[in-house]
Amino acid sequence: TSDNGVIIDADQFEYNKKSNILNANGNVKVNDTINNYIIYAEKIIYNKNNEIIFTKNKSKGISYNDNTEITADNFEYNKLKNILIADKNVRVENKVKDYIINSEFATYLMNEEKIFTKGNTSSIIQSKYNIVSRNMFFFKILMKLTSDENTTINDKFNLYNLKKFVYFINSEELRGE
Repeated sequence: TSDNGVIIDADQFEYNKKSNILNANGNVKVNDTINNYIIYAEKIIYNKNNEIIFTKNKSKGISYNDNTEITADNFEYNKLKNILIADKNVRVENKVKDYIINSEFATYLMNEEKIFTKGNTSSIIQSKYNIVSRNMFFFKILMKLTSDENTTINDKFNLYNLKKFVYFINSEELRGE
C-alpha cells in the first residue's frame, strides 16, 4: 500500500529502496483507488518515482467507473497522466454498452474518455455491426467511433466500403466517404 492510493497484491515482491522500483510476480492485482482502476497481470514493474506501472503477460484492466475492460499482453500505465497503453492482442470491451474493439496497440486517455488504436483494428458494435479499419478513435462519452482509413462495415444486410467514416453509436448514424 502506498500513500498515493495504489494497493498492490502479489505472490512475490522485490523492492529496491534506492531506485524506488517494485517488482511483483504471480497473481498481481494493482488497485488505483484514486483513478478507480484495477489492473491484473502475471508480472509488474512499478516505478514509484515516475508513477508508471509496466505489466507483462495476461494483463487486464477494469475501470469501475463504467465497466470497461481492457486486456492485452502488456500495459504501460501512467498514473500521473491517467493514461493506459496496451500492447499486443488488445481487446477493449464493455458488455453493458455492447461494444468490443480489437487491435494490436491502443492508448486509453482515461481523463478524456478517449481510446485510439494503431494498426489494424476491428470492432463489433451493438452485437450487429462489424467494422474493420485501421487507426480508430473511440470517444466513450459521445459514443462515437471514427477512422480516416479505408474501412468496411458489415451488418446482416449491408456491406459498406468507405475511405473514412464516423459512426455515432447511440443514434446509429453512419457518415462516410
